[in-house]
Amino acid sequence: MAHYTFVMIPHDPKRKTFSLKLPSKLVHSLLLIVVFAAGLLVGTIGYNILLTNQARNYQFALSLTSNKAQKIDYFEKETGNLKAAVLDLHLRNNQLRELLGLKLEKPSANVKKVVDQKLLNKVENKEKSVSEMLEETKKITKKDTEELVKIKAHVTDVFKKTAAIPSKWPIYGKIVSKFGYRVFPWPGMHTGTDIQAKFGDIFRATAPGVVTYTGWRSGYGLTIELKHQYGYSTLFAHCSQVLVSQGEKIKSGQVLGRVGMTGYSTGPHLHYEIKKDGVAINPSVFLGLNPLAAARILK
Repeated sequence: MAHYTFVMIPHDPKRKTFSLKLPSKLVHSLLLIVVFAAGLLVGTIGYNILLTNQARNYQFALSLTSNKAQKIDYFEKETGNLKAAVLDLHLRNNQLRELLGLKLEKPSANVKKVVDQKLLNKVENKEKSVSEMLEETKKITKKDTEELVKIKAHVTDVFKKTAAIPSKWPIYGKIVSKFGYRVFPWPGMHTGTDIQAKFGDIFRATAPGVVTYTGWRSGYGLTIELKHQYGYSTLFAHCSQVLVSQGEKIKSGQVLGRVGMTGYSTGPHLHYEIKKDGVAINPSVFLGLNPLAAARILK
């Protein structure tokens, strides 16, 4: 049988040399055990390093997931605030439309989708749901903003027209005879409004315009007529004095004449008429007309 002899020679010459004789099979077995143990040690160390890295990656992924969840919760909360803002904007839009006598806008399907409080619970992917809701909200907000721009333009136009049409009192006083059919003092259609005043009181133009007539007219007595924009005209009758000339350009609030009782009159008063495209309309609607009321008339 083959053997391996291991000799150990000490540095000290006084000590004896030591030798060990082992069978070759035993030596081979011992070498295999050492190699296996070394491999096992290296593998254990490598596996431990791998587990450590995986643990770190897991912690990192967990951290990212936690941050993402927090962000989703934050955006969900902000989306709720945005939904409330969209509703408020839409509500104010309709309130303004109602004041101006415009057609109200009904919430679209997109609005209903955005304001549905249960939507996030119905959708499994919250992140996708929040993103979709934000996009829908942007579209709706843009639409309502565009509507408000249109309303602003409409209001600007209303103010412009209100300043151009008869919208003031020619003289302040008690209305003693209204527009419409009457029995006293002369039966028939009364095409204007009679405002009580003292003899000689001044009266003023109710809108800018041009004097188209001054003079005597049967029943009306001394009369002044003005032409205004948008098909409107005004007439002032029973005057005691005319202070403007035919063809003269008149500013709103400018003095036109003095109250009298010329023509068919039972006492001093101002007969005031408004016509639209040649047709007499009720002046009472236009006395002290504010832009909101004008918006309903001019729409």
